Amino acid sequence: MDNKIKVSIIIPVYNVEKYISRCLDSVVNQTLKEIEIILVNDGTKDSSLDICEKYAKKDKRVKIFSKVNEGLGLTRNYGVKRATGEYIAFLDSDDFIELDFYEKLYNESLKEKTDATFACIKTYFNSKENPKIEKIPFRNNVVSSKELMYNLLHVKNTSEYGNEYMSMCVWRAIYKRSIIKENNILFESERKFISEDILFNIDFCMNSKNISFVRDTYYYYCINGNSLTTTYKEDRFEKDIILYKEIIRRLKKYGEYEHVKKGLYSLFLCYVRAVIKQEVFCNFKDKKDVLKKIKKIITDKSVREALKYKENESIQRSLYDFLIRLKCVNLIYFITKLKG
Repeated sequence: MDNKIKVSIIIPVYNVEKYISRCLDSVVNQTLKEIEIILVNDGTKDSSLDICEKYAKKDKRVKIFSKVNEGLGLTRNYGVKRATGEYIAFLDSDDFIELDFYEKLYNESLKEKTDATFACIKTYFNSKENPKIEKIPFRNNVVSSKELMYNLLHVKNTSEYGNEYMSMCVWRAIYKRSIIKENNILFESERKFISEDILFNIDFCMNSKNISFVRDTYYYYCINGNSLTTTYKEDRFEKDIILYKEIIRRLKKYGEYEHVKKGLYSLFLCYVRAVIKQEVFCNFKDKKDVLKKIKKIITDKSVREALKYKENESIQRSLYDFLIRLKCVNLIYFITKLKG
């Protein structure tokens, strides 16, 4: 019998006592049995560790490591260094997966001889399934790694994926461990860069050859009331700028910046629209303060540059960007509020 570990599943654990059992039930019952489940306790303060230990006693594939709190990105790195599987997967402890998830991704990677395989996403909001499903926009089941990176950076390709773009999250995929190890591909801290996943994916894509897709199994992304996604961040726009500049730096290092810059401008404007929405719905200060923050965002030098050179997008987004270009602060506030 072949006892080699096919997929190492890295799960950071921090204050998720409400959700960790649901997550682990979906993992220990995977149809792919040759897995190792690496639980990294990132200094959790609730009963999450006790729950994890109960699973470890029942299933020898569950391995628990504990360390001081450092955040999601560095905790994933801790797990990567201890992984032994052919492929590595990243699973957030408040999410869950279909029971055939890793078997289908692993078999697809083997069949197509690819360096990573990505799946679809279903969204749960406060434990209720949301009709929103993010499918694979690519027409082909195998593409070059660069083509995936171009898609993540919003570079248009009419023949392959049109103007539909995948989210940059790493948890919807499995990655060949040898590529990560040989090229020392690690996560940055999300305390430094607001989205560590996009930087990881850029580095992986630039050091790998090809990517495959599975369209009939799902990762369940759960947005909970206390999720980072729903938390107001005073300095979010400033961190978006820091991330944007780091993406540019890396793309220049790889010699890809000139090819992707129009798409990258469009991606950056997605960040801008998201941070404006955060100000409108999550900033509970006086409306005058919200309008002041919106004005600061839309008059920023990086935003003005992106508006000049971005890729053409949908009519709805183009109209919104047109209002940003004209600095129509009150109208931007009103439309954002109306769209909800």
